Amino acid sequence: MLKIGEFSKLSYLTIKALRFYEKEGLLITQKVDQKTGYRFYKTSQLTDAAMIKSYRQLGLTIEEIKEIYRGADKKKILISKAKMLENQKKDIEACLSIINHILESDEMSYQVTVKEIPETIVYYSEVKVKKYSDMMKVIPSLKKECLELNPQIKCTKPSYEFCEYL
Repeated sequence: MLKIGEFSKLSYLTIKALRFYEKEGLLITQKVDQKTGYRFYKTSQLTDAAMIKSYRQLGLTIEEIKEIYRGADKKKILISKAKMLENQKKDIEACLSIINHILESDEMSYQVTVKEIPETIVYYSEVKVKKYSDMMKVIPSLKKECLELNPQIKCTKPSYEFCEYL
């Protein structure tokens, strides 16, 4: 049997973490000395400690680890976590791309925002205007032209416009 300090060193978990995992019912001490209050662990519990540490490093919550120990489908939980991490990876890559673009281009004077929009039919038109404020006069005429050319077309809700300024 190992005292909590010895077990902590071998498992690479802090004493505080070991007490927390005991409180949560994940890693129960095998024996508590009634006189001293010392906690003792079996060496075989090092495997459980390593698994808990691995799950935590993967970002699993205490509740998810408890579910696994209660017999829930470990594969299903890990696949769900992998999907979440893939989404985070895409978000991080998009942010890094924006940062790199900003760092490479001193001329950029606007904020880039990545938006996901649903698949849709696009009406495209090129127009030259002298002033930005003239766009507010042009857009309604473009809508009218689009509807005349495509009477069956319907606008998405919410409507979405994109203007590129060169």
